[in-house]
Amino acid sequence: MRNAILTALPLVAISLFTGCGSDIHDGINMKGKVGFGAVIPCGADQRSGNEYHRVGAEYHRGMLVAENTLNSTGGVEGKSVKVVVYDSAGEPEKGLDATRRLTRDFEMPFLAVALPRVVDKSIGEYARRDALTARLDAGPAPDTEAPLSVRPFVSARDEAALIAETALKEGWNTVLVIAVEDRYGEAAADLTRTAVKNTATTRVDRLPLRRDALSLEAIEDAARKTAYDAICVFGHGPEIPPALRALRKAGHKGAIIGNHAFGGKTVTSLDRPVLRGVRFTAPAFCTGGDSPMSARFRGEYRELNRDEPDLFSALGYDQVMLVFSAAKTLETLDAGDIRDRIIADKTFSGAAGTYRFDANGEARLDLTLAPVQNAAGAAPESAARK
Repeated sequence: MRNAILTALPLVAISLFTGCGSDIHDGINMKGKVGFGAVIPCGADQRSGNEYHRVGAEYHRGMLVAENTLNSTGGVEGKSVKVVVYDSAGEPEKGLDATRRLTRDFEMPFLAVALPRVVDKSIGEYARRDALTARLDAGPAPDTEAPLSVRPFVSARDEAALIAETALKEGWNTVLVIAVEDRYGEAAADLTRTAVKNTATTRVDRLPLRRDALSLEAIEDAARKTAYDAICVFGHGPEIPPALRALRKAGHKGAIIGNHAFGGKTVTSLDRPVLRGVRFTAPAFCTGGDSPMSARFRGEYRELNRDEPDLFSALGYDQVMLVFSAAKTLETLDAGDIRDRIIADKTFSGAAGTYRFDANGEARLDLTLAPVQNAAGAAPESAARK
């Protein structure tokens, strides 16, 4: 039998385990439990300067809601589910150290990555393990891939295709693409430039998305000098608000199109004037298209957190439910069998939306272009709709 291990890649990495050796590690008693481990930039140590903690915290909350959902319906294989999270602080070395701790303490193979820029390093070290890897990564696969993998996440290719469709429909001639400098950002920018250039668009410029003053000045200067028909922003969360403010300061009048990360609280908590007219590549969760699982998730999240969920909490919930739904159907915790079942089923209706898996385990999460909603769940005034 193959190991009952599931690991997930950024922004979170997960490992399915049943507890080996001693039952207690780091004060956590795993006796009689099925564990779901995660290394996430959740900001347990705020002094680390972890700028991704808000994104990771929502992943964590979503996973805990899934834990509650599963345990309230009898757990899995007669065991209760326990989510175990270590904080990576959003840094490659800390994430790798957290992975080693979890692997050592629980005596099991484990693959963990905090952010796309460290995927290659971590997979290169742990890909020899017999682990099912669920890559929570919108970019292309890293150079060294895990032997067993699925990718239940948003696809940069699908985002680019949706933006190109909009460019053609709205007749964009000039476009600026701003993207984070990592594997996802590079892929998203390249795919978008190629897709948009295949429409009537005659000019596509590109700038890096960082939080430093020089990057923001370059964004503001470009938007001030050229009346772009549209500016596309690809980020992970904390880089996005400063860029939006720079575009507003420059007086940009054209369209602003964001990626899936615009569905997180880092963006939705911004003031309405900053968000006015901004659209993004949105899964069904962000457009009110609630499936039965989505409706249940929203209700349980509100009950447990006294707050509203965002896209990242829905994605965190889905990773746990995807694995254990297959495990419950199969009545096994074998990683290879779980992967085979996920692929054979082809679709999974989660809280974030419908995932469609191909034969390689790559998923497409249905997307539409929608206005960014504020934290209260109402679309900003004058928001353009598809």
